[in-house]
Amino acid sequence: MTAMGELAARIWEDLEFDIVKEAWNTYYLEDGVRIRGRTILKKLMRRRRGSKYEFNADFQNIFITIAPIHLRGKPGNPLTKEELMNAAKIGRPVRVVDSREDWNIYLIPDMDMRLKVKLTVVEVYRIPGRYDRYGEPIYAIRSTNVIVPMKKEK
Repeated sequence: MTAMGELAARIWEDLEFDIVKEAWNTYYLEDGVRIRGRTILKKLMRRRRGSKYEFNADFQNIFITIAPIHLRGKPGNPLTKEELMNAAKIGRPVRVVDSREDWNIYLIPDMDMRLKVKLTVVEVYRIPGRYDRYGEPIYAIRSTNVIVPMKKEK
């Protein structure tokens, strides 16, 4: 292990966690398409900052598209990395007109606490003429995860 790796290992401590609830969120787009999204917590770490803890987490955000028949097309391939990087240039912005976002909840036994995590969609772009392997229109979605430690229950 390198000196930097040893330092990082001393600073960040891996935390075990249990899933209490992982929810699907739903986003209704102005073009009539429904997007379902979910975030999966893959890794959780902490480090002490004075008398408090700072958390670091690794997530996998997944999305599926549910489009009306008239918006579907010929099944195709996923977006390339270049297309994803240029989604704002090649795509058409699509407004989220309504959403149902719920909190995921994880139990951290070593700390006797719970952690709330919420997936939030920031921007959506429809990629013209592109369809997934099911014929659903392809959207590039920019999202973030909000992490909130919950106080210990008494």
